[in-house]
Amino acid sequence: MSNLSQVVWRDRGSVLLLLLNNLALNIVTLGFYRFWARTRLRRYLWGNVELLGDPFVYSGTGTELFKGFLVALAVLVPLGTLSVAIKFIPDPSINEGVKFLFFILVLYLIFFAIFSARRYRLSRSMWRGVRFGLSGKAADYAKRKLLWTLLMLISLGFASPWLMVKEQKYLAERVSFGDRHFSFDGRGGDLLWSWLLVYLTLGLGYPWFLVRRFRYIVNQTSLGEAHFGSTVRFLPILERLVAMAGISIFLPLIILAPIAALLYVLKGALPTNIWDFFASGVPALILFAVIALLFASIGQLLTSPILYIPILRHICATLSISNATSLDSIAQSAQSLPATGEGLADAFDVGLT
Repeated sequence: MSNLSQVVWRDRGSVLLLLLNNLALNIVTLGFYRFWARTRLRRYLWGNVELLGDPFVYSGTGTELFKGFLVALAVLVPLGTLSVAIKFIPDPSINEGVKFLFFILVLYLIFFAIFSARRYRLSRSMWRGVRFGLSGKAADYAKRKLLWTLLMLISLGFASPWLMVKEQKYLAERVSFGDRHFSFDGRGGDLLWSWLLVYLTLGLGYPWFLVRRFRYIVNQTSLGEAHFGSTVRFLPILERLVAMAGISIFLPLIILAPIAALLYVLKGALPTNIWDFFASGVPALILFAVIALLFASIGQLLTSPILYIPILRHICATLSISNATSLDSIAQSAQSLPATGEGLADAFDVGLT
């Protein structure tokens, strides 16, 4: 009997119906339902991935995400006030210096948010009743990430393979499943030639590099005696990226064309003063907000089934774990769970993958 276990994507339930329901509730609540919509989608995604016949489970709640966002407001409100106050500094040199420090602060908070969001999602992810986790402090990761970003800029990007591996090792050694931590034994030099191809293609090879990096990271990752492997290929993913590029081009035309035609008809049919009212600041702003919400919701509705689900299916089909039965001996961790969700990450719109 082979000791190689395949990860399986089950395709249980209809993601289209789920997204249509989320879309309707997001529109009715003007986007307020998004915390619960994100939770329902994650439960669908986690529940469709199986290992050794058992699905993964996502136990997070929309209420936790909402509470996390409220906590984030305590950071965002002073941050927004500070950004406005900077504009009133009269001395140009001081103004530029403060702007630079403000940029560093925002970058630090983004990295802090990404780590915190990852820790929350892992703490709400389970398999066979055993939780994943992420130890360490978000502040420590944010400081290291700032340093790695600075080194990348100083090296004009040539140090990126080593910095990527260094970051992955830092994170992998802090990710746990129950009472056991992951390990990663990659080397930056192994990704060097793939990274140089990005330069030679003037950036066009970057999507291919991301797939190559993902495969390398998986193949160099272990959890005790269990070792991960991936044979993920670029072409199946490229097909979805091309499809999404087409949607990105034609979707705005499909949606905006009837809206433009309707506005043109109304301009000729309505009295001038009514048209001027709808074309004024506040009504126009409301109309823009509604259209933006529709674009965001419809975009999520289309991208998930057309892009993300097939890519997830391909990743699962090409992902394997050797000695997966060794995971049976893992016990539950005593690590405490974060009380709220990914507030800052949601506010900055980062780290929510």
